[in-house]
Amino acid sequence: MALGLVILLTWALGGVLRDHEGRWIDGFSGCVAGGDSLRAELLAMKEGINLAWTKGITSLICETDSLEVVQNLDHFMETTLHPHKDILSLIKELLRRDWQVSIVHVFREANMVADKLSRLGDSVSSHVSFWRSPPPSVKVLIDQDILTANLSLC
Repeated sequence: MALGLVILLTWALGGVLRDHEGRWIDGFSGCVAGGDSLRAELLAMKEGINLAWTKGITSLICETDSLEVVQNLDHFMETTLHPHKDILSLIKELLRRDWQVSIVHVFREANMVADKLSRLGDSVSSHVSFWRSPPPSVKVLIDQDILTANLSLC
């Protein structure tokens, strides 16, 4: 008799929409089963871009601390064989809509709010939960970001 062991990894994801001054607009946390870290990063990107579109945002700077996501989106073509072609195609479709979107790489230290929201996603049973206002543990980080941005302008 042979026994097999299957380990199904879960990946947390999270993101935040902020205005040009860093103030909270909306956020999300979630958990996905299976895949790998790139898939989770891409799913978070897709969720965030889609959320911005549904909110009527017409100009978006999408920041990610995953250089791999930026590189994959820069070099992806619909004919490319890629393990995450499904999500990459959905993101590219969102980007082709009538709006201005730029995707930029930032260091993890500049992405602490999204990182904290993704850690909250670990506690979500499945799919995505939306945060109309920031959870208390995230509010502190937003306030720090705004203060830091204001100090750097002086």
